Amino acid sequence: MLPLLTNAQIFGVDLEEAGLADTVIRLFREELAGAGAVRETLKKYADGYYPG
Repeated sequence: MLPLLTNAQIFGVDLEEAGLADTVIRLFREELAGAGAVRETLKKYADGYYPG
């Protein structure tokens, strides 16, 4: 996964250099946890930014 995250042609910036690669990998792993995991991960982090 790191070769993708460090490719500035894909993301416009090297995400490892920008200090974001670990966060992207952590979120990706959470989203692969099982059925409904993507929805739960997005809800978990969106609710933190937009409390209802």
